Amino acid sequence: MKPLHHLTEHNVAFLWTEECELAFQELKRRLVTAPILSYSDFSKEFVLDTDALGAVLSQVQEDGSEKVIAYGSRLMKKTERRYCATRRELLSVVTFVKQFHPSPLQAPDRPWVPRMAETL
Repeated sequence: MKPLHHLTEHNVAFLWTEECELAFQELKRRLVTAPILSYSDFSKEFVLDTDALGAVLSQVQEDGSEKVIAYGSRLMKKTERRYCATRRELLSVVTFVKQFHPSPLQAPDRPWVPRMAETL
């Protein structure tokens, strides 16, 4: 993943190389294969982590670790881009609660915890 990280450094020209492409493909593969992704278990707590543009729906396991159930992302509309950070975060919570509605809310007796990313 080092080639991708290098692209984010200050004063580095963005040059997409074959090495970057290989790292990107490997990252995508790792994000969608076990043990990263897991099936929903409605007897376990759901956790929704959000930031302004994306979300991760996960579940807490018996050992306290979390397993990812699904990822979500969206583009902001032109008017939404002018929102303050707090409204962007809240928009994200609303958007992804609706998107993941069938998962945590199919079993209303099961707890789920929305978490927003800390903003600077």
